[in-house]
Amino acid sequence: PNPFKGETMISFNLPVDGLVTLQVGDALGRTVVVWQRIFSKGSNSSMLNVNSIGFSGVLYYTLTYEGTSITKRMMVLD
Repeated sequence: PNPFKGETMISFNLPVDGLVTLQVGDALGRTVVVWQRIFSKGSNSSMLNVNSIGFSGVLYYTLTYEGTSITKRMMVLD
């Protein structure tokens, strides 16, 4: 859900197995969280906990896979 409190699920679909990078940043472009994981082909999801972000407000997350990036906005509530 967006906005969210506590934690949210980020879902995505991959054409083949591969390394996915998630980068979360604030509205000023500062990076808050970065992780990389290998996911399987098909539908995937990863839980994002507000404790790993450290603050509330408008954030942007970018998923990158094999040179393709998708950026979306999310709102973290207190």
